Amino acid sequence: MPLLSAAQGQIFDPKVTAHFRASADLYKLWSPEGHLHFGYWHWPMNPFRRKPMLEALVHLVVRELDPKPRKRFADLGCGYGSAARLVATAYDTCVEAFTVVEEQVQEGTTAALADGTSRRVTMKLRDFRDTGLPEASMDGVYA
Repeated sequence: MPLLSAAQGQIFDPKVTAHFRASADLYKLWSPEGHLHFGYWHWPMNPFRRKPMLEALVHLVVRELDPKPRKRFADLGCGYGSAARLVATAYDTCVEAFTVVEEQVQEGTTAALADGTSRRVTMKLRDFRDTGLPEASMDGVYA
């Protein structure tokens, strides 16, 4: 699986990419792992430990897709690919992860190489409204 795919001929909304570039430091404060979403708390979780709540939300969403080994998923609006790497590791799946921010692709690719998920997570610089994926090529999609 290729690690990095370029957006071929796609034009991204400059307001969207500017937002994520300007907010990158703030997002890293929120989650050093790069999760750019809210978490999910349930008893008996510690509400002051953010990482487990962020990961719990990923699991809550992805479990609805019946993840099993070797299934293929698309992560639409993946940010730094944190959820994609978690899904690939926890469920032994492959994930195509889409973002319109080149820096997120680069950081996500570097993180996948570092944590050993690079064979199962492909970061792509593409708009999730035009992924270029063949029809019916994924077992599930989350955003």
